[in-house]
Amino acid sequence: MARKGENIYRRKDGRWEGRYVKSRSADGRPKHGSVYGKTYGETKKKLFGKRAEALLAQKQSQEENSPSVDCFGLVARQWLASTRKNIKESTYNKYADFLDKHILPSLGKMEMRHISKQVLDAFAADKLEKGRLDGAGGLSSKTVADMLAVVKQVFRYAKFPTPEVKIRNPAPQMAALSANGQQRLTTSLFQDTDLSKLGVLLCLQTGIRVGELCALTWKDIDLRENVLYVRSTMQRLQDHSLSATSKTKIVVTAPKSQCSMRDIPLPTTLVNMLRKFACGQNPDAHFLSRSKSVVVEPRAMQYRFKSYLKQSGVAAIPFHALRHTFASNWVEKGLEIKCLSQILGHSSVKITLDRYVHTSMELKRSQMEQMDKSFSPTAPL
Repeated sequence: MARKGENIYRRKDGRWEGRYVKSRSADGRPKHGSVYGKTYGETKKKLFGKRAEALLAQKQSQEENSPSVDCFGLVARQWLASTRKNIKESTYNKYADFLDKHILPSLGKMEMRHISKQVLDAFAADKLEKGRLDGAGGLSSKTVADMLAVVKQVFRYAKFPTPEVKIRNPAPQMAALSANGQQRLTTSLFQDTDLSKLGVLLCLQTGIRVGELCALTWKDIDLRENVLYVRSTMQRLQDHSLSATSKTKIVVTAPKSQCSMRDIPLPTTLVNMLRKFACGQNPDAHFLSRSKSVVVEPRAMQYRFKSYLKQSGVAAIPFHALRHTFASNWVEKGLEIKCLSQILGHSSVKITLDRYVHTSMELKRSQMEQMDKSFSPTAPL
């Protein structure tokens, strides 16, 4: 039997044995060690020394494995939690994905004072070269620049000097539909037109985004004033709630910015087509599904758009190219750019010109012909 208050026993062979917690497994279960002595006092002295050694080793292990006060991973988690109530759910999911899948696996265990410009340069170069999770190459410069912006926000949150790293981020060049492609697509859309085809035409002639189209309800379409009210957008996001029954969920929220909440005048052709479907519609029903509870989500519309292109004999393009096509058509007709910027929901004309305007070869050729006239032999010197 053990002496009171001690884990020391008298063995059958006459020796004394003292047991102590030597270490603990990953799940917290104790691993015991033993010391032996000829007398109780000798064993107790040895046991005291082994317990002290075990406590010191445990403390050192905890210090090595636990994050320091300025561990980037710890600070990043604190920053993410602090921003959650101030940002949209889609933005939170984007930040969380960047941290979980890319940033923390590379930088999470580093102390912030050791994350220099050179470290971030190497991180960015690695992501640009082979950052895709499917192993199919690198990430876009915009995606890597967005990741670095998250890193900078963590540094600002911790009040650490922020390393300056810049990624060259060229404006995305998304091809717009050619005149021939537009003609073939619209011809197909005007045949056996349903609400999905009408939705594609709506995007082509107003420049609204696919998420904005899917979030439209019939009350957003005013056929007395011939105005389209863009007040919300639809996305499929990861569901982080404890009650989640699936990994993702459909979310309808306000558009991406205040400027994206806008009123768009509807052209006569669209108004006439919309009136054919508007009779008897519930104002609160979704435009594409005619239902309050059933929705047509963006991915479904992208699949349908792909089938319409195939039927038209037009090469596959992203749904978002319809927005670029609308902007390019506007510019080529010589219409007012500020008005276009407001219809697209941009905060500045520069965004409209840099990212959404693509001049056709026909327009470039006609402009060059105009320039050529100034160099003709009859032109005054």
